[in-house]
Amino acid sequence: MEFTLDGVQYRTKKLDARRAFHVSRRVAPVIMQADVLLVLKEAVDSKLSGALAMAQAAGPIVKHLAELSEADCDYVLDACLAAVYRLDKTVWQPLWNAQANRMMYEDLSMPQLLQITYQVLQENLGDFFTAAPLTTGPSTSLP
Repeated sequence: MEFTLDGVQYRTKKLDARRAFHVSRRVAPVIMQADVLLVLKEAVDSKLSGALAMAQAAGPIVKHLAELSEADCDYVLDACLAAVYRLDKTVWQPLWNAQANRMMYEDLSMPQLLQITYQVLQENLGDFFTAAPLTTGPSTSLP
């Protein structure tokens, strides 16, 4: 998927299934909170753009992100950033250098970093989380 953020073009690639699994199990506690699910469902139902949907969901998401460990946050960010390329003149360059364990472009702000991460999560895990039940009552177990 390609998107433009502050005049810069980015391209995401799919996370491999194993990496997507590990990312989803780290962000699931955040996404599966009822308040976050309701905001995300409203965003999907209203067909809001990615940036607008993220802005709307920011409050509940930030509240629950604060509960994640630094290691989990780093894992999610690193995995998502490794799946992004940035158009540099005429060449798509990776945003994340895994060998150096750092970003290739130091001009990104935290809001931009979070929007890029959101785009990767939406592309790779969007169907998984939008299919989640929106109930907050007790779960039912299978016989």
